[in-house]
Amino acid sequence: MNSLLLDTLFCGRNRIHMTKVDSTNTELKRRLIDEALPEGTTVTCDEQEQGRGYSGHVWHSEPGLNVMMSILLKPTFLQARFQFYLNQVVTLGLYGALSQYLNGDKLRIKWPNDLMYKDKKICGILIENNVQGNYIQNSIVGVGININERGWKKKGLPYAISMRQILKHEINAEEIISRACTYIEAQYLMLKSGKMEQLQEAYMNHLYRVEEKHHYLIQGNKRKAKIVGLNPEGKLVLESKQGFVVCDFKEIAYML
Repeated sequence: MNSLLLDTLFCGRNRIHMTKVDSTNTELKRRLIDEALPEGTTVTCDEQEQGRGYSGHVWHSEPGLNVMMSILLKPTFLQARFQFYLNQVVTLGLYGALSQYLNGDKLRIKWPNDLMYKDKKICGILIENNVQGNYIQNSIVGVGININERGWKKKGLPYAISMRQILKHEINAEEIISRACTYIEAQYLMLKSGKMEQLQEAYMNHLYRVEEKHHYLIQGNKRKAKIVGLNPEGKLVLESKQGFVVCDFKEIAYML
């Protein structure tokens, strides 16, 4: 099952579509146990009953309205300590895909794993890596994109937004899947060819709140700080009156 727009070497070429599944990441992991799946295998579904986000958060989605997909990558060339480059690859790829529809100046990558439109979440990512020794053997890249949802206030999710809410018309999910596969593959091939500096520069150029002063909950304390960069392991570097601080994802919370 492939869209006519698919223009890739491997990403999305082996497509498995399901009507209903617990989660696309879990389904892809199950299939990996029994099948020798090629790199780029992509699982999509109409309905996801147990969608997961980063740090165990639940991903809410009405059946048939959004994109839920998982892509198998095999970055055996990448040391585990540099695994955050995969986050950069995926978020930059999705930024490229969605910016074909949305204003790129309002679309931003929120560290470590979301895309924001203004101050509302439009896309979430969950990457699960299988590491052997010092290198990653395979990665399951889970992606959820809010496409045709009309709103989430009744679900207690006032900070989410969909493409339909922004553009005021329905979006073709197959087009989004095809563009996502195309752009993610292009960024992944850049990583594979060693163009890490270019990826880092592009990531910082599109980073949410970069070089802007905002309030954060940093290691349990409320501080006004600005995001100034990333360290080699992909941790966030902020600057405040107290100096520089490096945060892992569990050590910082964004405040509006």
